[in-house]
Amino acid sequence: VTGDANKVGTYFSQIDAGYKTLVELSDRWDEYMDAGDGDVVRRRLGTVGNKSPLHNVRKAFEGALTAIGKLPTDKVDEETLDWLDENSTAILNLIAEVDSNLYSTAFVGTEETSDVLRAQGKTALDKCLAKYAQFDKIIAGLSKV
Repeated sequence: VTGDANKVGTYFSQIDAGYKTLVELSDRWDEYMDAGDGDVVRRRLGTVGNKSPLHNVRKAFEGALTAIGKLPTDKVDEETLDWLDENSTAILNLIAEVDSNLYSTAFVGTEETSDVLRAQGKTALDKCLAKYAQFDKIIAGLSKV
């Protein structure tokens, strides 16, 4: 972490870069699937290698949530804080689900099964992106407080 660990803005750049990475991943999903290498996607998810902004994004989520918890109650309500907490966990679980599906394609015997796993990965990515978009928007607003 560079910057004041007590400020939401310190964590926003990584969180926002993670969102942009997921958007790019969704936009280019078919291209990446045509390449036939699940590790291409897994690198973008931050689960293979450490170059993705999603690598260790959990720490950015935790830091942002801790900083938000220190904000005055007139800046953020309990319901928003609870939503952010619940959905940060949901986002991380969905990233893990995408990763697991694509990792599993390397160990199945048929292309049909691989196609099912890729489709399940895309479904998880779409769910993740929807939650992450809301999360990112809220964090963006609170990073200016």
